[in-house]
Amino acid sequence: MYFNKLNFKIINKLFLLFLCFVFFNINYSIYNPQEYTQEYIDNLDIYIKINKDRTADIKTKINYFLPNSGRHGISYHFPVRYKDKLGNNINARFTVNSILKNGIHEEYKLLDEDNFKIVQIGDPNKYVSGNQIYEINTTIDGYLAFFSKDKSRSNNQNNNFDNWVEFYYRVIPELHPDIKKTIVKLELPEGIKKEDVSFKAYMGTLGNLKSENYIASIENIDDINIIEFNLTKLLAKGQIFTIFVYWPQFYLDPCVDNKMVQDKPIKPIDNKESCYVERFTVNPISTYERLSKFLKDNLYIGILLSGLVIICVYYIFKIREFKSSIKKGTIIPLFYPPKDMPASAVGCLYIYNYSKKINKLFAAEIVNMAVHNLLKINYKKGSLLSPATYTISKNSEFGSIDDNNQVNKIHKSILNTLFNNNDKIEINKKNNRIILRASKKLNDYLKAYYEDIYFDYHTSTAVKAIVFGFVTLLFSLYLNKTFISIIFIIIYVIVISILSYISSGYTQQGQKLLEDILGFRKFLSTTESERLKTIGTPPEKTPELYEKYLPYAMVLGVEKAWSEKFASVFNKIENYNPAWTNLNARLLSQINISSGLSSALSSAITPSAIYKNMPAPGSISGLEDDGKSGGSGGGGIESW
Repeated sequence: MYFNKLNFKIINKLFLLFLCFVFFNINYSIYNPQEYTQEYIDNLDIYIKINKDRTADIKTKINYFLPNSGRHGISYHFPVRYKDKLGNNINARFTVNSILKNGIHEEYKLLDEDNFKIVQIGDPNKYVSGNQIYEINTTIDGYLAFFSKDKSRSNNQNNNFDNWVEFYYRVIPELHPDIKKTIVKLELPEGIKKEDVSFKAYMGTLGNLKSENYIASIENIDDINIIEFNLTKLLAKGQIFTIFVYWPQFYLDPCVDNKMVQDKPIKPIDNKESCYVERFTVNPISTYERLSKFLKDNLYIGILLSGLVIICVYYIFKIREFKSSIKKGTIIPLFYPPKDMPASAVGCLYIYNYSKKINKLFAAEIVNMAVHNLLKINYKKGSLLSPATYTISKNSEFGSIDDNNQVNKIHKSILNTLFNNNDKIEINKKNNRIILRASKKLNDYLKAYYEDIYFDYHTSTAVKAIVFGFVTLLFSLYLNKTFISIIFIIIYVIVISILSYISSGYTQQGQKLLEDILGFRKFLSTTESERLKTIGTPPEKTPELYEKYLPYAMVLGVEKAWSEKFASVFNKIENYNPAWTNLNARLLSQINISSGLSSALSSAITPSAIYKNMPAPGSISGLEDDGKSGGSGGGGIESW
C-alpha cells in the first residue's frame, strides 16, 4: 500500500514537471520573436484625400512585424513615373510630409529607383524587430486624369456628364510581404453628388487582376464623399491592389436671380433666359499648365526644340553673312552670250537647280549642235493616236570635230554616245539607255566646269548643322525613344534641307556671270529694237542669227519672244529651210521645238518598260503564273 502511494506521488511530480516544461516552451515560442523568421504586415490602413488643387494627401499606417534578423526598418515604394500610349513620360510630384515609428519621428531617406520614389525608413546604425507601427504622410501631384468619356461607364445611367476626373491608383505594388488586413479610404472634394461617383477595385497578380475579394462602400458626410475599400482576404506576397474612382469634373449650377455667382461668368443655356455657372469639383488644368508639365516630364522634347531653334538661328546669321558678302551689279542688255558659253552652260547658271531641268538643257544642246552642222533633227508630226517624233542623224561635219576646247570635247563625247552603232537615233523609250548616258555626260560636264566653280552650297555650314542635329537627336533618344522622336528626326531633315537650299547661292564670279546672262536674256526677249539702240548697236536680224541664238532662247525661257522678234524677217523670205532640220523657218518658229524636244527626251529617259512590270522577289511564284512574269532580277547586257 505504501509503495503504491509513493509511486503515485512520484508520477504526479513527473507529470507536473512535464506540464511546466510544455508551458515554458509554448510561452517561449509565443513571446520570443526569434522563432518567427518571416516578416508580414498585420494591418495596412491608407487614407487618401483628394484636394481641390488636384493634389492628394496620403496617410499610410503600417503595422509591420520584423523578425530578429538584422533589419533596420522598412522601405515604402511610390510609383511616380509612367508612360503614355506614345511612350512619353508622365511624372507625379511627390513630397514626404512626416514619418513616424510608434508615434515618434523616425529617420528616413528618399531614393530614386526606376519608376519609383522609395522612402527608406530607419537608422542604418540600429536594428529593429517585432511589431512596429509606421505612419507615412505624403502629398502627390499628378495622379488625377482629366478626360471625356461615355456616360455608360458611370454607375448612374441617368447622368449627362461628358467631362470626368479619374483617380487610378495602385495602392500597393508587387513588392511586399503577406498583408493580413488592408483598408483604403478615399475622401473626395466637397460638392460631388454621391450618385455621380463610380468606383471599383482590382486584386491579383499583374496581368491577372480581378475585381473580387473586396467590399466597397460610399458614405456622404457634410457634402463630402468617403469611399472605403476593404479586402476580404489576405493580400499575398507578389499580389497588387488597385483602386479606380471617377467623378464629374464640374457641375452646372443655376444662377441666382440671373446674376453672377461667386464672380464667375454667366452662360446661357439653349438661348433661354436661364443661366448657369460652372462649378469645378477640382481645379481644371490650363493649356499652359498642361504644356509646361509635359515639357518638364519630357526633357528630350525641350532638347529637340532647343536644338531646332539653335540650328535656325545659326542659319539665319549665316544666310545674312552670305548674302551681304555677294555684291550685285546692274543688269545691262548684252548682244551675245557671255564668255562664248554653250547654251546648256547658260541654262545651267540661269536655272539654279539645273539638274532637275537637265532634259531642257540637253534638248537645247542638241539644237545647238544641229545649228553647228554636227547633226540633223528630223521632225514627224503626230496624230491623235501617236505623238510627234524626233529623229537625230549624223551630219557631214560630225567627223571633223577637233578637241581644241572643252565645248568641242563634250559635243564629241555626246555624239559618240548617241551614234555608237548607228547613223541615226529616234528619241523614244527603246533608246532609253543610250539617251540617258548621253544626258549624264552633259550633266557631268556642267558640274565639273560650271557648278563647282560658280555655285557655293556652303557645305561646311550644312555639315556643322547636321553634326549638331545628329548629336542633339542622339542625346534625346538616349533620354527617351518615342513616336515624337521619329517626327522630330523628319523635321530636322526637312528644316536643314530647306535652310541649306536657302543659304546656297552663287560665288562672286557666278553672280557676275549670272548678271551677264540676264543681260543677254533681256536682249533675246526685247522686241523693241529702238530700246536696245540706246545701249549699243544690236546685230542685224538674219535667219542665221535666229538659228544661232535659238538654243539660248530655249534654256532662258524666251523662245516665243525670240521667234516673234524675227516674224517680219521670215515673212520677207520665201522657202527658207535651215540645213539642220526638215522644218522651214516659219514652222520652226511655230512648233516650240524646246517644249517638244525636251518632252520627248523626258519621256524617253523615264525607266524602260523592260523593268516596269518585273515582279519583286517573293511577290509571285513561277508555279503560280507558269513563268509568265519572267521572274525577278537579272541584268541587261549591251555594249557601250
